Amino acid sequence: MLLLGCLLSSYVGDAACHLSVIHNSNKMKYYHGTEKKFDKEISGPPPSINVNKGGGEIGKGFYTTNDPWIAVTWAKGRYGNEASVLEIELGNYSLDSLLIKTKEELIEIWKRLKKAKTTKTHVFGTDIVNAPFATIDSARQYKFESNKAQIELNKCTINKIL
Repeated sequence: MLLLGCLLSSYVGDAACHLSVIHNSNKMKYYHGTEKKFDKEISGPPPSINVNKGGGEIGKGFYTTNDPWIAVTWAKGRYGNEASVLEIELGNYSLDSLLIKTKEELIEIWKRLKKAKTTKTHVFGTDIVNAPFATIDSARQYKFESNKAQIELNKCTINKIL
């Protein structure tokens, strides 16, 4: 992976960086927890990921993690026996990324979004937001939020693992 540039963002705090990410080696694997009734729609074929449908603690987007156990735990906790987890293999891509480094920084952003009532609708104006989870130490979440990211996701291989 090649990282180019780092611009500080006053909105998200001094620790956040905007990065241009060019990934051109092995495929990256991301995991998405969902409900069984949506897994076929998402995985296809062809894949049909829509970054405008979902929303989470840091706004609108398609949320994933790089740890399958986190996706499984989240999906089972939310959907029980109707849980499904998709493994998304993303090949070569070039996407801009916003890096939120610490859990404390994420919580401050979440508080601002909650106060503004935009936790389900906010976008940062980048392709991917790479952030810690507010409630899970040493884990990362990846929020894909742009049309460019959606196009890349819909070119990938998606396998159901749960």
